Amino acid sequence: MVSRREVAQRADVAPSHVSNYFNRPDLVSEKAKQRIAAAVAELGYVPNGIAAELKSGRSAVLGLVVLDAWIPYFAELSRGFERTAEAGGYSVVLFNSGRSAQREEAHLDFLAARRVAGVAIVPQVDVSSRLERWREDAGMAVTILDDPCRVGADVPTVSLDDELGGRLAGEHALARGARHIAFLGACSVNHQVMDRLTGVRTTVDARGARLEILETPDVTMADGVDAASRVLALSRARPEVLVCSNDLVALGALQACLKAGLSVPEDIEVIGYDDIAFAAQAAVPLSTVRQPAAEMGAAAAELLLRQLRGEGRPADQRFEPELMVRESTG
Repeated sequence: MVSRREVAQRADVAPSHVSNYFNRPDLVSEKAKQRIAAAVAELGYVPNGIAAELKSGRSAVLGLVVLDAWIPYFAELSRGFERTAEAGGYSVVLFNSGRSAQREEAHLDFLAARRVAGVAIVPQVDVSSRLERWREDAGMAVTILDDPCRVGADVPTVSLDDELGGRLAGEHALARGARHIAFLGACSVNHQVMDRLTGVRTTVDARGARLEILETPDVTMADGVDAASRVLALSRARPEVLVCSNDLVALGALQACLKAGLSVPEDIEVIGYDDIAFAAQAAVPLSTVRQPAAEMGAAAAELLLRQLRGEGRPADQRFEPELMVRESTG
């Protein structure tokens, strides 16, 4: 195996120059960089990252823990996180808690034991005090992707204004002339869904319209099919608009409406939340509230990188949702 000293000899530079070439390139002159690059290519040298990690006591790995890696929103968030982390010189390991506090704790224990450089998490429970201790006592970079008002410790956060998103959906439904709106979502088990419902309710109450809430056990297409089928089966007048807690629920609701022989948006309108790729590609493209998943993931990785660069505690990042109007609301 080729050593760093052999590279230095071939390039006619000091071994410290080769070390700086890989770790602190700003300290190496352009002329020396060219000689070292040529020597690396000629000798086929590969830097020993494991040795460097052992010496520093910290790996060049960032951990990302999400609630449900199979949901398209989290897939987009993960991609944004990974791209930014890799551009900063770090690899990413992804964990899926499955909305289980026990699995979440096990994943965090694993990451701490491996002394990863940083951790970003979409938490099922409040883990902010634990992450704050890691940041203060072990020098680990930490970030929470969640609503900062629910974070109980001084941990940098990336969040979205979900109440505003709910208001955007409610205002759009009312602007279309609706007086009876149904909200479909797992309100009792997901605080982000509850925030979206709060935004819808605030808008509907202000206009004196009627809001019907259909609780779902989760936020899947199957939950959307079931909830929409229930509301459509009621003998009383059906709502003019179904506002859904996410796009998967909305796609399920759309499927139930079409199966019931209803035309969307002529007979009933459907609004989603997230703006996943499938939303625009549905049989009837969904109007939805967009949350910029990839951008939020990238922001979380950047908060970790800033801490690892020694820039101190970075400012929280707060994103705003955007209404995307498509054919499901006319």
